[in-house]
Amino acid sequence: MSSRHSSGEDLVTPCVSLLNSLALHTVNNTWVDAVWDGQFTESQELPADYEEVIQGVEVRKVLAKVQELTIKWIKVHGQEETSREEDAENTSQSISLYRAGFWTIMTEQNIKYKVLVALLYHYMERGQEMASGEQERQLAMQAAGLYLVLLGLPGSGAFKIFHPVLYSKALDTFNLVTKLGLGRRSPKKKGGAKKTSQASQRGGRGTQASQGEVEEEEEEEGVATLSQREVGKVVQGLSEVLSCLHIMLENCSLKRSLETIESTVASMVTLTHLETTFFVLDLGTDRSGDVSALAVNAYLGLAKLGSPLHGEGAGGASVVVKGLLPGVLMVGEGTGKGLGVIRAHSLR
Repeated sequence: MSSRHSSGEDLVTPCVSLLNSLALHTVNNTWVDAVWDGQFTESQELPADYEEVIQGVEVRKVLAKVQELTIKWIKVHGQEETSREEDAENTSQSISLYRAGFWTIMTEQNIKYKVLVALLYHYMERGQEMASGEQERQLAMQAAGLYLVLLGLPGSGAFKIFHPVLYSKALDTFNLVTKLGLGRRSPKKKGGAKKTSQASQRGGRGTQASQGEVEEEEEEEGVATLSQREVGKVVQGLSEVLSCLHIMLENCSLKRSLETIESTVASMVTLTHLETTFFVLDLGTDRSGDVSALAVNAYLGLAKLGSPLHGEGAGGASVVVKGLLPGVLMVGEGTGKGLGVIRAHSLR
């Protein structure tokens, strides 16, 4: 066994132990096949007997630890293996599998990785629903983050870990911003109630304007009722998912799927529109607690899509430019200042 393999196994062994704690081998094959055969489009309730088996297991913490170990593996072996895989694009399947060290070891250790992927889909699907609770949302974000990191592992293509529908489901995690109304929560609205009250004491246009503000506030209240603590946890969770996406974009080429690049750009551009207040984005400042952090990390993600890894020449960069163009032209909903901020950032 080579030193590279031995070094990697030091990371994989605890990973295997963690995944064994999820008792993947006890999940009914019929359930797993239904998820995969349905192309990750049909939600399946977890088998009751499996829920009993993992009762008391802190699934989110297990997935978080697996993610941490996987990231370490990528940092140690990712660039080396990625370059070798690109050189061997036309080689035999057996050679590709040999070079996919992580997944090979997982298979040798009898880890049911298809079960793991099916579970990640289930947790994402359940936590992205409007009626989901805080724990389900947190688990969904963790599942999405882990899946994205797994895509960054060498050999994920050979083992069919990447699936366009499941990848889109991971990107759908960012839709929590809209579903939970996080983009509408900004400091400038704190004085909204006071201004509305003052306007209501005046007649004519002031009353009409205040009615519009009241309707907007009622609409916001109808989107979600989260405490400030819950909002902070969701934003933090989404920031971590974005970091996982960065890792994937640095190690997993999307050049063979224009549609996947387009869906990634669309998700990132939507997040960039969350920042409509500050004309200057400080990429070096830790703003993990507010939605501006999502905008900053989304711009960083778009920058990574411009890498040659995602296509020679214009490649992914052309799709990024196309996605940012409406912002440059100040096309879309929002105030004049907000559209101006988006334009300034898009041109940066």
